Amino acid sequence: MRQTLAIFLDAYRELNSRKLFWIVLAISVAVVGALAIPSHDERGIVVFGQSAEMPMLSTKAVSTVAFYKFLLQWFGINLWLAWGATILALISTAGMIPEMVSGGSIELVLSKPVSRLRLFLTKYFAGLMFVALQAAVFAVGAVLLIGLRAGVWDLRPFMAVPLIVLFFSYLFCVCALVGMLTRSTLLALLATILLWLATWAVATVENFMLDQRLRHEREVARLRSQSETMRTTLDALDRQIAELRGADRSDAAPEPGEPSEPDAGDAAAPATPAEQAAGTPNQPPPPSRRPPSRRGNRSILDAGRQLLGQIDAGGGLESLERNRAAVARQVEQLESQLGPATERAAGSTKWHRRVYVVAAVLPKTGETKQLFQRYVIDKRDIEGLLRVLMDVTGDQDAGAAESAIGNRSLWWVIGTSLAFEVVILGVASWVFVRRDF
Repeated sequence: MRQTLAIFLDAYRELNSRKLFWIVLAISVAVVGALAIPSHDERGIVVFGQSAEMPMLSTKAVSTVAFYKFLLQWFGINLWLAWGATILALISTAGMIPEMVSGGSIELVLSKPVSRLRLFLTKYFAGLMFVALQAAVFAVGAVLLIGLRAGVWDLRPFMAVPLIVLFFSYLFCVCALVGMLTRSTLLALLATILLWLATWAVATVENFMLDQRLRHEREVARLRSQSETMRTTLDALDRQIAELRGADRSDAAPEPGEPSEPDAGDAAAPATPAEQAAGTPNQPPPPSRRPPSRRGNRSILDAGRQLLGQIDAGGGLESLERNRAAVARQVEQLESQLGPATERAAGSTKWHRRVYVVAAVLPKTGETKQLFQRYVIDKRDIEGLLRVLMDVTGDQDAGAAESAIGNRSLWWVIGTSLAFEVVILGVASWVFVRRDF
């Protein structure tokens, strides 16, 4: 253990002796200080008393704490630590492994009473220390920034330290492997940058394809919902039209077996001898005992037919038929759109799966740094920013892909990336242990 600490301390002294280490450290402090200058109001950002229109960062969208956390995420981590500081760190540490295995140096290193595997891994983790110190200084400044400007002392910005170290380790393992194989600092740096660009390009394409897939799936769901609603409306119109037409036909035709009723002017039939003997003339019964005649039913039907005629005269049945024809045309139009939309959704899903497979085997540099936003910024502030973004752009699907990526598990983001790093680092360690220098 003492030998390991001695090697680690020696690597730290090597990094500390380089001016670039202190330059990057000073820039990190300057970036945090610059982010403390702006504030926000109801319109957007305020810098030196001048207000700039930016509704996404206004007080109506996010809190003051979230405002500074978003600035730290976008400018401090995404722009400075994940790009500027990483490039400078690669330039500063890319020569550690090639210089160690170069002629004249490797003999002195191997003469130490330490195993080759421990020696290589200690040198590797010493290179990660360069970025760890930069991220630690940035995290301290971020905590002070939020505490002094927003009045909230939150220690969660310290999560930037392990996230940035993981982000850098995905790249530095490739730098160590190429440096081991070629003994060239330039080739190691070039290969690392090419891998970095490849991971960025694949992640960008995967993000775009995921956005297209979600948009097409929502379009298909919208068309299907509208088609089902129109079909329900069409069925309701068919039932109403059938009821009106059925009532009209039943009123127009007399019921079978219905006796004809005498006219009011017809003479009464003469009474029979039995009726004359009983003294009961052939007269209709009193109204109180008279059974209901069909004339009353006919009068009700006539009233209904008259009301139906008034409705038809006002365009009732014709209006229903016109509405049914219009709804039927809309159903046909929606079904004609549903087929191509389903094909587009299937095509975007197929291509997204292909890109997803490629992204699965590569390190997730972009998603790793986005974990800062997931675990440091409150969810309600993220939702407020996305809500204002949708209102400003008018795009209701804005941020859908980012939300889907943000909900991916840590196994996908960190687990697969560490698997890539373990494989690359294992190959580099095996070459260092087995190689005859």
